[in-house]
Amino acid sequence: MSDNQELANILESLGSLLEIHGEARSRNRNLKKAADVVRELDQALTAEVLAELPTSDVGDEPRELLTELLGDGRCAAYDELLAIYPKGLADVVQVPGIGASRARQLWEDKGVTQLDDLLALGAEGLTDIHGIGARSAEKILAAAQELIEARTTAEPEAAPVAIPADAGADLELTDVPGIGAARAQQLQDELDVRSVADLAALSPEQLAEIRGVSLRNAQGIIKGALELLQQAADAAAEATDAAEADDAAEADDAAGADAEATDDAEAEATDSAEADNTDNAEADNTDDADADNTDDAEAEATDGAEADTDAVEATDEADADDDANAAGDDDTADEAANDDEAADDDEAAGDEADADTTEGDATATDSDDPAGSDDEEADDEAAATTDAETEADTDADDVEAVQADDEATAETTSQPSEDTEAPAPATPETPEEWTWANLRCSACHHVGLEARQGSAECNNCGRRYLIEDDIVDMVGSRGSRTFLQQLMEFKPYTVVYEKIARPALTRSMSQRRLDEEYVLHADLLELEPGQRVLDVACGPGNFTRYFAEVVEGAAESVVIGVDVSWPMLSQARKDHPRSAGATELLRYVRGDAARLPVADDSFDRIHCGAALHLMEDIDRVLREFARVLKPGGVIVIGTFLATRNVFQRYPRLAMGSLSGMHWFDISELRQRLADAGLDILEEVVDGSAISVKATRP
Repeated sequence: MSDNQELANILESLGSLLEIHGEARSRNRNLKKAADVVRELDQALTAEVLAELPTSDVGDEPRELLTELLGDGRCAAYDELLAIYPKGLADVVQVPGIGASRARQLWEDKGVTQLDDLLALGAEGLTDIHGIGARSAEKILAAAQELIEARTTAEPEAAPVAIPADAGADLELTDVPGIGAARAQQLQDELDVRSVADLAALSPEQLAEIRGVSLRNAQGIIKGALELLQQAADAAAEATDAAEADDAAEADDAAGADAEATDDAEAEATDSAEADNTDNAEADNTDDADADNTDDAEAEATDGAEADTDAVEATDEADADDDANAAGDDDTADEAANDDEAADDDEAAGDEADADTTEGDATATDSDDPAGSDDEEADDEAAATTDAETEADTDADDVEAVQADDEATAETTSQPSEDTEAPAPATPETPEEWTWANLRCSACHHVGLEARQGSAECNNCGRRYLIEDDIVDMVGSRGSRTFLQQLMEFKPYTVVYEKIARPALTRSMSQRRLDEEYVLHADLLELEPGQRVLDVACGPGNFTRYFAEVVEGAAESVVIGVDVSWPMLSQARKDHPRSAGATELLRYVRGDAARLPVADDSFDRIHCGAALHLMEDIDRVLREFARVLKPGGVIVIGTFLATRNVFQRYPRLAMGSLSGMHWFDISELRQRLADAGLDILEEVVDGSAISVKATRP
């Protein structure tokens, strides 16, 4: 495991602990984003490499923390949090369905400090925590078990290798991947580790006792130490083998030299013997040659006498042949002379005939014979016509060739080859552009509005909608029909609603706090960057802003809060103006939940918290949710149940009939969702409060 992995783990743990400590979730997300970037680097992170990373990948805070870790090997903020919270609590935060708030509650109320403690708590212990039902507890435990297996499953152990005791004596602790100077000093101070061999002798559990080293990190570090020792042992063995090979080579060279000396002596003796034999052979050959020469001389003398006699006879015969040949040559010469004279006469006659023919042609050409002139003009015209037709055919062929080339060029341009770089994708539309493109006219139901100065206009029917305080009004004048709806329009009430009335309502109906409900509903929605979220009956926008912080970080992210109460929306914008935080992706629209002013299949997630029971036409509202939710999208609805306790049930029903609040039976709620085409995925019941997670198949 590399230094990059360790740095990334520290950033992730720090982010989780910061959120447990009450810091904004956005800090946690920024640290996790930077951790992912560091983990995926293809080179070791150094100060120089860090300086080259863009700010969009590693923000200012992660950059400062990494600079501190690279310089000192420690992080003061991380050490301070570890002095307050158990290190393993950061792992508990990572379990889906837990989150920072519940992790802290589990630590404070149940003594959970790590994933193993969470498993030991069991489903029964988890259901004691507000907002966690039996099904949720089972999912949480399963997810925790998966995390433990992923983090503690060691690679298959290799067969033990005998490493010499003195192997790696020249190695430094800082040679081990994952060990810097500060970490090496920490090992010496806390575990008395002085060498790589000492480090390799530790168990992962012992090494994980060092602050900032997880069990998985410890396994990687020890593995790296063992690999270094093995490499040192292999290098020593190779050096020993090389020395032995050199000694053997020297011995072989010495033996070879002795063998060569013996061979040289034997060769000299052989040469001497061969020389003696050669001298004797030459003497014998000389004697034989002398005798042969005497015999040859006598034979040559005899042969010479015989040759002279033969020569005299041959001379006589040759003289006779010469006389006969001379007579024959004279006859041949006379015949050749006669043939030459005849050839000359024939050639002269031929030249005269050629001259006559030439003179006749010239006379015919120069004559003014009309018939000959007409024939010549006809021939010229025919030739000109042929040339013109040939030229026309050539031009037509050239045009066709050019057209074919143009068509081929056009086809090549329209269909780039594999070597041609594909055109850059279009820049994603901004959240504001996406919002205007997906708002639906309340009059003609046409999708798409055009923003103008102080208003928005339907691209189809031309109807205008007021824009004030950056809120588009898709409703117009509308009188509230129930007491509670009228109360929501009362401006002073909007100021205290989310700060006093809403928290008090949550506490009275359940055992959880309102901020815990934020986390619960965000977890149920499975929010992540890049999603488009619709918060219906958003009120002053507390849930809406929280969701915007969760999904920010991607160009496609959009969060729209819809409410029919103008004072509520004005308070939302006042509490969190467009210039603050993640609100570039956040917009507010005044709209009716029973006639949502947005396009079909346009949102990945829909939320409706503590409001469905206030709707006049609940079934129509649920059908609208199904209309605008994408197939496979998720919707979370928070509402309240009618208790079975007769002393509470009937007073609530009576109060509801007067105020306009509907109390659901759970079977009724399930049936209404099914009738709207929504399938329930999960239910979280806490007292009289219920949070339902559903999807559109």
